[in-house]
Amino acid sequence: MNLATALAEALLATRSDAIVAADHEGNVVFWNPGAERLFGYSADEALGRSLDLIVPERLRARHWEGYARVMTCIDFYSSSIEEPAS
Repeated sequence: MNLATALAEALLATRSDAIVAADHEGNVVFWNPGAERLFGYSADEALGRSLDLIVPERLRARHWEGYARVMTCIDFYSSSIEEPAS
């Protein structure tokens, strides 16, 4: 892990706000102590699990429709960004 990554993780881990990050498939990849307090799951319980863990069942269909749309936009924009010439 490089210094920038270590500093970012330390900062995010010490925030009192709930901060949750998910991968492309919607699985939790980051869960800070604020998320533990707000949602009641430890990081060990949440990491690797679906965001369904914290999305109410009645809202899941709508959530996943929006999530898929956002992921499609990210795919589009990240594939159209060219690396600078070295």
